[in-house]
Amino acid sequence: MHVTFLGGAGEYGRSSFLLHTEEQDYLIDCGIAKSQSGAVYPEFDRIDPERLKAVFFTHSHDDHTGALGKLAETGWSGPVYASAPTIAQTGPLPDGFYAVELNSAAAGSWNAVDGAQYCFGRAGHTEGACWFLFDVHGETVFFSGDYSMCSTLYPYDLPPEKPVDLALMDGAYGLETRDPDKVEEALLQRLRERMPAAIHGPLSGKTQELLVLLTEADMKVAIDPEIRAYTLNSLKKRRGWYRAEGAARLEAALTEVAAPDQHDQHTAGLYLEKTLASGDLSGLTLFTTGPKLSVFESGPYEKVPFFVHPLLHETKALLKRIQPVRTVFTHTSAPEVFLPLSETCVVTAGVGDTVSVSRSRTG
Repeated sequence: MHVTFLGGAGEYGRSSFLLHTEEQDYLIDCGIAKSQSGAVYPEFDRIDPERLKAVFFTHSHDDHTGALGKLAETGWSGPVYASAPTIAQTGPLPDGFYAVELNSAAAGSWNAVDGAQYCFGRAGHTEGACWFLFDVHGETVFFSGDYSMCSTLYPYDLPPEKPVDLALMDGAYGLETRDPDKVEEALLQRLRERMPAAIHGPLSGKTQELLVLLTEADMKVAIDPEIRAYTLNSLKKRRGWYRAEGAARLEAALTEVAAPDQHDQHTAGLYLEKTLASGDLSGLTLFTTGPKLSVFESGPYEKVPFFVHPLLHETKALLKRIQPVRTVFTHTSAPEVFLPLSETCVVTAGVGDTVSVSRSRTG
């Protein structure tokens, strides 16, 4: 058994990992990377549609799901395993694809799919985010997805405390050790200095965490109507994907938000990328907590940190829990920064590379 990296290894974005077993293949995520020339897709020419049995989504963000339409062009169709929030956020599936919904109440239980066993758990990061652990004839591989153990809104379920053969882990922040509280205070201070301001974010995830942070800091916040409607609906229908206290704080924050037409010089706004791209940005300072997007570079535009991926202490805690024989850090263009870690044997891989899952072989 081995994993081939169709994207997401040695780079940020387009996560897509092909798990190859003796009998069949499984695809974990199929995302895009964004560039000035448009979307960059995974290397789907490495897929044999006859062998591919299922797709698994760790969460809905475009760098993990945005290439699903391109996957359909290979001629494959079939089941997509994902949480209910991920299915809701991803939208309609291509013809011939169908969703297999993962319920939060089933986190940690083992399930069969063709010749493989898998279990999943909630992964923090965003509503509906999951990690996956596969077991095929006793060989095990863990996919962390994007994760955060310290999210105020989204819970993290610890995986089984048992050694795994191979782990693919979120390396977005490298060996980050800054204090999250100090980082959040710096973000708030910068927003106050540059009002009126707007932050672009996803439909679900850090957008809601920022909403709670800003409102609890007594800032006036305007919110994208689509984000507000989605969040209210998710709290009503999918509460199991939130921490209990976090859901209550988010509900309280939603009662205090302003409409976009009330976005004045004393307001910080939270908007979808598409909303800002189609609107009038004059007079606004635009902020991002993730990668900068070229579409917004013509005006005042700043990047400020806000943590939604694992810090070093979270990375070490997860490694201690699952004790992987070997680990590939993904979602980073500099995986070599993890080589000094003593908790595991770090393997650096790039797009197109294959890494064996077996303990007895090297990839």
